Amino acid sequence: MTYLILANPNSGSKRGTSVVSELVTHFTAAHIDYKLFLTAKKGDETLKMKELLAVKDEFDRVLIIGGDGTLSLAMNVLPEEMPFSYIPAGSGNDFARAMGISKDPLTAFTKLHDHPETKDIFVIRYETAHQHGIAMNNIGIGLDAAIIEESERGHLKKALNTLKVGSLFYLISGLNQLFTKKAFAARVSDVANFEKAFLFTTTKHPYFGGGVTIAPDATNSKPELYLCEVDKIPKRRMFQLLGKIVKGTQVGDSEFHQHIAGHFEVTIDQDEPMQIDGELHYLTAHDTLKMTNAKRQIIF
Repeated sequence: MTYLILANPNSGSKRGTSVVSELVTHFTAAHIDYKLFLTAKKGDETLKMKELLAVKDEFDRVLIIGGDGTLSLAMNVLPEEMPFSYIPAGSGNDFARAMGISKDPLTAFTKLHDHPETKDIFVIRYETAHQHGIAMNNIGIGLDAAIIEESERGHLKKALNTLKVGSLFYLISGLNQLFTKKAFAARVSDVANFEKAFLFTTTKHPYFGGGVTIAPDATNSKPELYLCEVDKIPKRRMFQLLGKIVKGTQVGDSEFHQHIAGHFEVTIDQDEPMQIDGELHYLTAHDTLKMTNAKRQIIF
């Protein structure tokens, strides 16, 4: 068996480089066969996954190394029926957190190599008029997407990643967006109309934003999607609610709306940024975002 490794050396402000180096050293010492497919720039995952698949045979195992964005982009090319393995090397690593995959690369690899567990998981299949694909973690319109948009414009996240406190970016940016982000109207077919939506996230597992517990009971072991919504409310009340969200105790709060279903259809009244597994996209006014489930298989 050969490990076909798609890796993003720039993930986590180049944490990916050290993870790949550590694993390659281990592979060489342990005489483990591997082929490395390294991304050079953002978006290379599609090209590199196609190159990887072109040489793969039935005995090879696909191993993805990077952050949540790298995993998401790679999985949108990997055939549905093909299992994969994953080692986190990003700043958020929410998928690894949900799956219980160690952040230590040698610990994670030793587990999947010596004691592999194969598991079916459910992810989000999404479609709009302009794009479609799968999301491994969550899709957000509103506060979390605005935070991602801010990270694309500035250097703060990169600086914090360099200091190995990248998750602080989400807190700092979240506080800024709390004062500046405007509400929007969202209609969820057969569920509810939200006239002052502010935080609006659909997720497959508990975490978003680098470990924030947005849906404590969500799991990618089951097909249900969790839609979580918070209206634009007075700032003092919002601070209180966000404190609960950080602690994972928000379920049952009158201001926190959670809906669980096998699929959702969402239409908004104005153009809004949209994050898909931490990657920035946009949803245009009156376009419909359709979300349902897709099954994948992980070896970890």
